Amino acid sequence: MAARLDPPLSDRLREAAFDGFTDALAVSFWVCAATAVVGAVVAAALLGRPRRDTPAESETTAAR
Repeated sequence: MAARLDPPLSDRLREAAFDGFTDALAVSFWVCAATAVVGAVVAAALLGRPRRDTPAESETTAAR
């Protein structure tokens, strides 16, 4: 009698589901990390540039 080489279908499905879950978890981690990096770059760009006066503020500053 030949020995069964393949694991049962339920084991293969469980393993495939776990692999899919871990892949999705890894993708969500990298998306979150990329979003944090983009947010940090945008915040640094916004905080690093000098503040522009609005026209109303410029007029009051010039009047002083």
